[in-house]
Amino acid sequence: MDVWHAIQVLRRQGQGKKAIARQLGISRNTVKRYLKRNTPPAYQRKPEEKLLDRYAEQIKDMVAQGFIGTRVFKELARLGYQGSLTTLYRYLRQFQELREAAEKTTIHFETPPGQQMQYDWKEWQVPVAGVPVKVYFHQAILSFSRYKFVTFSLDITTETIIRVLRQALEAFGGVPEELVIDNPKQMIISHSRHGTIRYQDDFLAFLGAYGLNPDPCRPYRARTKGKVENPFFYLQEHFLRGLEVEDLSQLEERVVLFMEQYNARIHSTTGQAPVQLWPQENLRPVPLTTPLSFRRESRQASWDGYVHVDSNRYPVPLAWAGKKVWIERVLGRWLNILDTDLKPLVRYDLLREHRVTLPHPEHAYLAHEFRDRKAQRRARAKVVFQDTFPALASDFIRLAEQCYTLNASYHLDKILDLLSVYDHQAVATALHTALELGTPSVGSVQALLPEKLKPSELPTSGWAVSLPAVAKRPLSLYSASHRGGTL
Repeated sequence: MDVWHAIQVLRRQGQGKKAIARQLGISRNTVKRYLKRNTPPAYQRKPEEKLLDRYAEQIKDMVAQGFIGTRVFKELARLGYQGSLTTLYRYLRQFQELREAAEKTTIHFETPPGQQMQYDWKEWQVPVAGVPVKVYFHQAILSFSRYKFVTFSLDITTETIIRVLRQALEAFGGVPEELVIDNPKQMIISHSRHGTIRYQDDFLAFLGAYGLNPDPCRPYRARTKGKVENPFFYLQEHFLRGLEVEDLSQLEERVVLFMEQYNARIHSTTGQAPVQLWPQENLRPVPLTTPLSFRRESRQASWDGYVHVDSNRYPVPLAWAGKKVWIERVLGRWLNILDTDLKPLVRYDLLREHRVTLPHPEHAYLAHEFRDRKAQRRARAKVVFQDTFPALASDFIRLAEQCYTLNASYHLDKILDLLSVYDHQAVATALHTALELGTPSVGSVQALLPEKLKPSELPTSGWAVSLPAVAKRPLSLYSASHRGGTL
C-alpha cells in the first residue's frame, strides 16, 4: 500500500519510471506494474478446494429432498467422505442461508379491481373509563383501491370473524373474488407445509354462501398479506397507542372517524385516496339472503320478566314472563334476546361485571300503579269509616295513623268487617273504649265486644229453617277435663 502510494505521488510530480525505481529502491518492472493499477493492491487469498466440494452435487440433491445433517453424513460416508460431522454442518450452513434468503424474498405485485380482499385482526388493551379492556380490532382492505373497513369486538370466535367479514362486504358494497387470510384456529384447523388445508366448517359455509375463494398465507409468512399488515402498523401507531375512551360507544365513534380519515388519505403506492379508487373495484353484488345461522341458546324467562345470562339478569317484556326465549351474543359486545320466532325483542350491551340485575322498565310503572291503587283503597277506607261512625271517626283515624302509619287502613277495613257479625251499637261502644285506652287496633276492638252476636238475617218465608241449639259451656269444665276429671 505504501509503495503504491509513493509511486503514484512521484509519478504525478513528473518523475520517470527509472527515477522512481532508483529513488524507492525497487525494480523498474514493479513501478510499471503499480502504475497500471488504479487501486491499491490488496491481499488475495489463494482459493483452496474444500473437502466437500467434490460431493457438492450429491449434497444439493439430498438437501432438496429434505435430508437432515446426520442422514447426509451417512450417505456421504458411503461415497467415501472421511471428514467430520461438524465440517459437514459448516458446509450445509450455506445451503440453509440460501434457502432462508429465497423464502424472505418478496415480490410486490398489484391485483386488478374486484380481485382480492385481505383480512386480519389485532389484540390491544384499551382503557375504558380507566379500566383496561382487551379489545380485538379487525381490518379488511380491498387490495386494488386500498379501501379499508375497521371495527372491533370483545371476543375472537369463529362466529365473530364471520360477522365482521359480512359487515366488511356490506360496507364495501360487494364481494371480491378471493379472500387472503392468515392461519388462525378460528378459520383454519390445519395447514400443512405441503399445502393441504382444512377449514372450520362454519367458516367454510360462510365462504360458500358468499362465493369467496380463500387464499391462506403459508404458515409463518404473514407478509403475503402485506396490504393489510402495513396499515395495521399505521392503525397501531396513529390510533391505538395512547387511546383512552369513556365507553365503547365513544370507541366506536372514534373508529369510524379514523376509518373515514384513512380512506380519504392519499396512498403512497397508488397516488390516490382509497375512496377515489373504490368505485372502480367492480365487485359482485352481496347476496340478499344467505343460509348462514349463528349459535343461539334457549332461556326460560322468569316470572318477574328477567333472562339470566352469565350470572347477570336482563329484563324482557312482561308479556314473555315464564316463556321460552332465545339469546344471541354478537361480537362479544351485545346480547340479542329473540322470541320463539327468532324475532328481536330487546338488545343490551353485554355486562362485563357479574351478578348485576338491570332495572326493569315495566316494574317502575307497575309499582307506581300499585301505589296509586293502594292509596285509593286507603282513602276509600277512611271515607267509609267516617260515614259509618261519624261521631268518633276523626279521632279514631288520627290515633290509628299515629300508631300504625300506612297500616291504619288495614285496621279500619277489619273493624268495618266486624259489622257483619256484631251490632252497630256494640262496635261503636267498643270503638269508644278503645279510643280512651289508646289502642286502635282491630284486635283490641274485637276483644272489647260482648259475646252476644248480631241476630241472624236468614230468610224465614218459603221454607222453614231449623238450626240446632248450641249450648255454651263454661271454660272451667274443660280445665277439669284436662286435669283428669269427668264432664
